[in-house]
Amino acid sequence: MKEVEVKYKVKSFRGVKSKLKELGFELVESEEFKDHYYTDKAGKFIKNETCLRLRKRGDKALLTYKPKTVRNQVIKSKTEVETMVDFKEMDDIIKRLGFPLAVKFNKSSEEYKKGRVTVSLDIVNGIKYVEVEVMAHKTKRAKERVKEVVEALGLKDREPRNYRDITMGYERY
Repeated sequence: MKEVEVKYKVKSFRGVKSKLKELGFELVESEEFKDHYYTDKAGKFIKNETCLRLRKRGDKALLTYKPKTVRNQVIKSKTEVETMVDFKEMDDIIKRLGFPLAVKFNKSSEEYKKGRVTVSLDIVNGIKYVEVEVMAHKTKRAKERVKEVVEALGLKDREPRNYRDITMGYERY
C-alpha cells in the first residue's frame, strides 16, 4: 500500500474539528505515541527521507519502513510497510544491526475517519498539525481525495517536512 499524505500547521484545532464534523468525519482514536527514528551510519536515511521508525502506541509497538521520498510533489506518496513487534526487543535489534537512533519524541494525536480518508490532529513539541492521509494502491485518486479534504478544511500553512525532520530542526526546503 502507498501512503498519500500532506500536513499543515494550525494555531487551533477548534475550527478544524467543527469542519470535520460537518463533513461527516468521526473520531476513531485519541492516543499518545512514543516514536524512535533510526538512521544508517552515513546519515543517508535523514538526507533522502527514508523512514525506519519504531512506535509505541499504548501497549503495542509497530516497526515501520518507508523508502526514499521522491521530492517533486506537494502531496507525498510512498510505500509503507509495518509489522507489530516488541518495542524493547526491536529497539535492541535495530541498534545491534548498526542503525543509530536519530531522534525520539512523543506525539499526541486524534484520528478522524471518513471512508478511506484519515485526518489526524497532531501535537508534536507543542506545535499543532493537521495531517490528511489516504492509504491506497493507486495514488491518483487518493491525491485528488486528499486535496478535496484539504480545501474543505481550509488548510493553508503547509508543512512539507516529516515529524522526524521537524523535531531534529532539519531544513531541506
